Parts: sequence; structure tokens; C-alpha cells
Amino acid sequence: MDVSRSYPTDAAPRVERAEAPAAEAVRRALHEPGRLTPDGERCPACQSAVRGRFCSTCGEKALHRQPQTTWGFLKRGVARLLDADSRLLRSLYLLLFRPGALTNRFLDGHRSHYVGPLQLFAIVNVAFVVFVSVTGGPTTFRNRLYHHHVSYPHEPVAQRWVSNHIDAPEGWALESALALEDSLQGDTSAAATAPEETPRPALEALSRYRAYADAFNKQARRLSETLVFLFIPALAGLFWGGAAVAGTLTGRRWLASIVQATHFMTVFLVLLASAQILVLGIDSLLHVFGASEPEGSGLFVLVALGSATVYLSLSIRRVERTSWPRSIAQSAVISLFLLFVQRIYTSILFFVAYVLTL
Repeated sequence: MDVSRSYPTDAAPRVERAEAPAAEAVRRALHEPGRLTPDGERCPACQSAVRGRFCSTCGEKALHRQPQTTWGFLKRGVARLLDADSRLLRSLYLLLFRPGALTNRFLDGHRSHYVGPLQLFAIVNVAFVVFVSVTGGPTTFRNRLYHHHVSYPHEPVAQRWVSNHIDAPEGWALESALALEDSLQGDTSAAATAPEETPRPALEALSRYRAYADAFNKQARRLSETLVFLFIPALAGLFWGGAAVAGTLTGRRWLASIVQATHFMTVFLVLLASAQILVLGIDSLLHVFGASEPEGSGLFVLVALGSATVYLSLSIRRVERTSWPRSIAQSAVISLFLLFVQRIYTSILFFVAYVLTL
């Protein structure tokens, strides 16, 4: 018997139209977040079946495990914050008081209870920037335009480029212009008596220099917060070279060098801030007792590099499992290399800031 002939020709479309709303309702119910199905609960993110606390497809937490009330939302936020704080404090404790331990735990795969190396460095770097902005130092990674004229190997290039940019007269120099300004002591009539012999062009160039220096210093301050990352690959190469000399290279040595360099740079920022606080404290005590104050920059460099050398020797011995003489020698080389890297970093900072403030 031909079943299709027992119905009107338009019966099938009418049945489909009648069943469509019901089918759509079932489809919506099955894909509704948190809807229980024969396969389990639906994931609120990808609609896959969830049989536990988390979705096995995308990792989203099951809807019934997520906060559904304001109180639950607040409790979860506080718990997340305390968990993040505990990971940060745990990481900082190992990093500062057990040199090399955090590096070893990261390389051994114990990572869930600690903050990652780059994330930890970024956090400490932000705190260091705030410290510098409040105390005014140390200026290890942020130099004003004036310092590029008097303290670094690229001084001749810096003087020539800046002089050309501000249209300084022939033979103009910053130090002589400042001395001239001090000698005049604001007496502008002295600069107007003999136009062919007056220092007016030098003073005008000094005014343009100061306007340019303000823009340059702001740009350099912003750049210093990110360009400090350049120290990490430079130090990583030195750690890798030290391992090559010691014969401890392995298949993951470059990763170990990157992690070790990142952790050391994080500690170095803390040591710089601590050295600045120590120097300021010593200067204050000497001032109270009326004693002569030592050279601040020299004492700061001595304290910072000395503490960095001690920390590095302990860290290298724990991470690379080398002897004390070898770890001390390698740490001394790296500490001295920091001075060289700082010079290169300062040159890069000047050229980048100069280009961006043209």
C-alpha cells in the first residue's frame, strides 16, 4: 500500500510547520547554559557536557559551581585576591631569601603555586617605578637629558644631535651656557648692550634646550619602564655562556638562562631600591651628627653591586650546582657586566627617546 497517497498532498508541510516550534523549544532547552541533559550539565561557554566541576573541552567552571548571588560573587573575588596575594608573597619569599630556589621550582614544573617569572618581574618593575617617582631615585634606568651630555660614552653624539635640533649657535655648549646665565643673574640689559658681542644667541639656545629637555625627559621616563626588559636577554646570554664554560649545558639550558636572568633582574630592582634607602639613611645620620657625607653615587654603586654579587653567587651555586669558587667568580663577572649593559641601555634609551621627541 502506498502510504503517501492516503494523505493530502500538503499534509507533510503542515506537519513540519506544527513540529517546528516544539523542535526549536527542545533545541533551546538542550543548549541553555547549565541545562541538565542525559549527558550531564551543559557548559555555559561551549555547550559541551560537563560531568564535574570544570568543562573538559574549554575549562570553564560548571554553572552550578559559579556564584549565583551577590554574596557569592564577593566571596569568590576575595578568595581569588587572597590566592593571588599568597602566590605573590610565596614567590617573593623564595626569590629574596632563598636565591635560586624559585628558578629551580619553575624548571622542575612546580609552577601553579608561584607567580611566573615575567609576571613577577612586571609587578616588581611597577613597584620600582612608583618608588623612583616618590623618592626621586635611583636613576639607573631613567636618565635626564642633562646626564647624556656629561656622563656617558655617547656624549659627543648627544651634544651634536641636540645642538642641531635646537639650532644652537656655533660652538654652543650646555655647560658654558649655564655658566653664562649664572654670571648674568637675570640682568637682560647686559645681553642687549652690544649685539655683535652679546650672549643672546646662547641664552636663546638654552631656552630652547630646556623646552626640548622637558619633552625628552617625559619620553625617557615612559620608555624606561619597558626598555628595562632589554637587560634580561643580555644577562641570559651571560648565564648561558657561564654554563657553557662550566660544562653544564643541557637541552633546556637556554630556558633556564632566561628564567634565571628574569629572576635576577627582579631581585636587582629590589636591591637598587634597598641601596637607595640605605644611602639616604646614612646621609641623614651623618647630617644629624654633623659629619661629612660620602659621595652618594659611589656608595650607592658599591652597595648595589656588592649585594648583587652576593645574591648571584648563592643563586648560581643552587641552580647550576657548582663549587663556591666558580659561583663567586661567575657572579663577580656578571655584576661587572651589569655596568657595561647599563651603558648600552642608556645609549639605546637616548637614541629612542631622541627620535620619538623630534
